Order: sequence, then structure tokens, then C-alpha cells
Amino acid sequence: MAINTPECCGGFYGKRCKECPGGAETPCNGRGLCEDGLAGNGTCLCHERFGGDDCTECANFSMAPPHCNVSYNSCAYKNGNCSEKAACSETSSGVSCRCWLGYVGDGYHCQSICETMDNGGCHQQATCVFNNKTHSVQCTCKDGFHGNGTRCEETINPCAIEHGGCDYQRATCNYIRPKVTDLVQAPPICECAEAYKGNGSLCVLDTLDALTRIPALEYFVQWMRSKQSTTGSLNTTLADRGTNNTFFAPASRDWSDIDTSSLLIVNQTILLSRDEVENHSGNWTLVSESGQLIDITVDSDGQMYVNNVSLVDYNIETANGILHITAAPIVDYTRENIGLTRAGRSSTTGIVVAVVVPAILVLMLVIVIAVVILYRKSKLQGFLNIFKRSHSGSQSSLSFARLQAQDEDDDSFKGSDTAKYDNPIFNDPDLM
Repeated sequence: MAINTPECCGGFYGKRCKECPGGAETPCNGRGLCEDGLAGNGTCLCHERFGGDDCTECANFSMAPPHCNVSYNSCAYKNGNCSEKAACSETSSGVSCRCWLGYVGDGYHCQSICETMDNGGCHQQATCVFNNKTHSVQCTCKDGFHGNGTRCEETINPCAIEHGGCDYQRATCNYIRPKVTDLVQAPPICECAEAYKGNGSLCVLDTLDALTRIPALEYFVQWMRSKQSTTGSLNTTLADRGTNNTFFAPASRDWSDIDTSSLLIVNQTILLSRDEVENHSGNWTLVSESGQLIDITVDSDGQMYVNNVSLVDYNIETANGILHITAAPIVDYTRENIGLTRAGRSSTTGIVVAVVVPAILVLMLVIVIAVVILYRKSKLQGFLNIFKRSHSGSQSSLSFARLQAQDEDDDSFKGSDTAKYDNPIFNDPDLM
């Protein structure tokens, strides 16, 4: 007859068959032997290097779990507690941490050089990447910007701003978008529409049309319109697209009349250049329609002159010739004396006011002082006469009746014809 003997399964101990520390499947966490069975007490007999009730601790407290084969003070344990972006090295005094190339910090805390406040030296509108091969930072401008990365400029379509400086009505504005690495953005390209001549910022038909579209020549154009009867032939010539002419228009406003035929060279398109002047030994002489000589010269600074008048702009191409703008007329002219420009009138009025007003004030002050002096002198003289009469009355007393008689004499004088005498100060024609 079989006899059943109660026993605890492996990993259990005691009369109640409790689980060994670490669990029945891995008693003592697999790092020791558990005293199991009915007679066992569940104590773990830990293997070498391990300790604790369940063998999860290291027998040597300087060693790090779970395997207790690595020292806390070694690079093998969590990279020596250095940053993941740092290199760990062991020394006699412990571990040393040093951030990798491209990272900055104390070794325990390392961040990419591109994550610093100055963006790794790149522009704020650039991306920063550290190149491990070249051990250098690469900066690239973001979309919408261009430059070398350390300097990024916003890419703007210049044609969207005032038509890029091109002629609004007569030119198209073309824009070439710069590459992200371009340091400078190319200016817009202005192209005159068909049938127009010019550089794109100014597009004209004939020379007469060009005169009306240049603000600096406003006074000259107004003068031509006011002198239509005498400048009609010039207008016809400048508007005739079947001819080729050269015209010198003045930008100044201090003249009232001028011989326009002296400003015109017919059947020739003269392009001015410093080199051409030098080719003519420094003095290039042309002849106008009126026979007036036109001398082109250049000073040491490269400034060109026409009959000693500086050029403001030149070589403006039109459909029937070339237009040059000079600071003043290049020939003799009648200065404006009566019909001054607005600026001239304002400055003249200012001068008159500055001179006349102080003169009037000084004159008025002199008159007031003279009147006061005369008034005081007359009162003083009257007082002295009375004083003398009062002393002369020491032989016979001066009575009230005598004073009254004196007053009556004065009144009678006032009522006489003598009061009608003219005052020479106000009637002398030389003084009026």
C-alpha cells in the first residue's frame, strides 16, 4: 500500500510551501540557491559577487548591479555617467568626460554647437549642421533667404515694389530669383515695350516725348510751350522720327530766353564718352544747327562738361536721336529778371522782408525819440517863461487877473489865421 508524503515543489519552502525570494520560477533571481522544501526556510545562498535577501545586491558595494561586474567608477557603467555625446576615459582619480567634436558642455551635459544661443555662429535665419568629416559647422540660409549662412538676406521680389524702378506704363520688370547661396540679389531687369527706346526705367518715343517725361526738364518744357510760336520748328524736328538728332537740354530755371538752335545738332547722333574726348586730345568740338561751337571736355575727376557746363545726364536714347541734359544752357541766354521762378520769388521776398522791416522799425524808433525830446523841451521852456514872469513881478505882484489875461491872449492866438500855417515837415515834397 502506497504512502503519500507531502512535499513542497521546487522554489517553495516551509510547511505552507511559500515562494522563495525572487519567485518560484527564478528563485533568488537566478543568482543564488533557495533553501526550499518542507524543511527549508527560504533563505537565498547567493552566488559570488551577489548579496542581499534575494541576491539582487552586489556583495561589493563599489560594484554596480545587475551583474556586479562593473565598478560605479568606471566608463563601463553608464559611460561613466558622462553625457551620451561625450567620450569617457578612466584615470587614477576616476573618470573624465569630454564632449564630442561639434558639441559643447562640461562632459556630463553636452549639447550640439548648433543648439547654442548663437546658432553655432550661423545666422538666425539659417540652419546649422555640424559636419563630422570636416569637423566644422555648415550654415545654410533657410527658404526665403539667401546668403552664405552666416549672413542671410530676405529674398524679395523687387518688381513687386514700385515696379522695380521700371517705367510703369512702358516697361516690363523681370526678376531672377537668387540661389540660396548667392550673397547678392541681382537687380531687376527693366525692358521697354516695343516701339519705345530707353534703359527700362525711362522709355520714350522721340526726343520731344523724352523731354516731357523727365522731371528735371519741367521748366524747359513749360518754356517751350509758352514759346510755341517761336519753337514750333524745333518741336517738329524733335518729334520727327525720320531724323537723327542730338539735343542738349538745360535743367536750370534761371533764364527766360534762349536760342534753341544752338542746342541742336541735326542729322547726327552724338554719344558722349570720356574715352572719345581723350581721343580728341581732351577737347572734342562739335557744331550746332546755329553754327555755335560745342566743346566737350573732361576734368581730372572724370566729370564731363559742355561749354564749361557740367552734364547732369547723357546718352539718353530716343527713337530719333540722343538727348543730353546739362546743368544750365550751354550758350548765352537771357537771365530771368521779372518772371522769377517760385523759388526765386520766395528768396527775393525773404530778402526784402529781412531788410525793409528792420529799417522801418529803426525809423519809427528815431521818430518817437525825437517827439519825446521836443515835447519835453517845449514844456521846460514854458515853465522857465512863467518862472521869469513871476520874478519880474517882485516890483508889482502878479495878479490872478494877469494870468487870466495871458491865457486869453493864448486862446486868441490859437483862433487866429496863424493856426493855418503849413507844417513844412509834412508838406515839403522832398521829405514826403
